[in-house]
Amino acid sequence: MKGILKYLTAFLLLLSPLCAKAEELDMDKYLYGHVGDSYDWHITTVNGKHISIPLPVILISRNGTGVACFLSSRLSEGESYKGYYIAPDDAEKYAGKIVQAGPGGSVSRPLDFSITKNVAGLLINCTILLLLVLCTSRWYRRHDALKEAPRGVPGLMEMLVPSSPSLLSTSSATSTIGRIYSGRMSRPGSKSRFRLCR
Repeated sequence: MKGILKYLTAFLLLLSPLCAKAEELDMDKYLYGHVGDSYDWHITTVNGKHISIPLPVILISRNGTGVACFLSSRLSEGESYKGYYIAPDDAEKYAGKIVQAGPGGSVSRPLDFSITKNVAGLLINCTILLLLVLCTSRWYRRHDALKEAPRGVPGLMEMLVPSSPSLLSTSSATSTIGRIYSGRMSRPGSKSRFRLCR
């Protein structure tokens, strides 16, 4: 465990800026920059160089040029790729979105199926949640929960998720499953008692 903490601390120190500059901080810009959606995942800035993970861009043109698939690093710093570019933040229309330059200087917005920062975050969260649930269900399939206590990830999930109906309040059960069935939750001899462990 100590070895992992050492490596994690060293990794975080490498990513952090080595020199801190005292400058005025625009809190709105700072917060919306982290929460807002973008086509790359910004990690940190080291000596003025941005370190970020480029995400895939999938576009279908409305001008009839077909499908375009590439990484968002091709559009960094105002560059154009195959006629596509990211509209500047001060643009009237489509600010911060990918647009396509058309004939005569017209600008159109293609159908955008890109994996943005928010979508990538949702996919990562769903993967972690799925792994936790599958790991826990695997333990319960292979062990008898009444004879041995779960350890590791299943033990953590057992602690966080109430598995006993007696832990649930009657008012929340009544509003969820109805008045008729909520009375049967607390009676030990009832046939309709919830069994979340099996």
